[in-house]
Amino acid sequence: MSDFKELFVYACRPKTVWRALRVSAVVGTLLAVINHYDEWFVAEVSTTNVIQIVLTYLVPYLVSTHGQVYGSRNR
Repeated sequence: MSDFKELFVYACRPKTVWRALRVSAVVGTLLAVINHYDEWFVAEVSTTNVIQIVLTYLVPYLVSTHGQVYGSRNR
């Protein structure tokens, strides 16, 4: 259990969070534009689309955080 706590603490470090946010902003925006540009231009954004767009940003954030945490663990 202490191993999980250590990983969680590292994942919550400001440096880790900011790096993951930057990755998420760039990759999430690119993916959101690719996948949802037609809905934005006709202003037809449904609740389902909003959830999909949020997930589009969340996934790169989680992947970046995971990579940083486990990368630092292996050093």
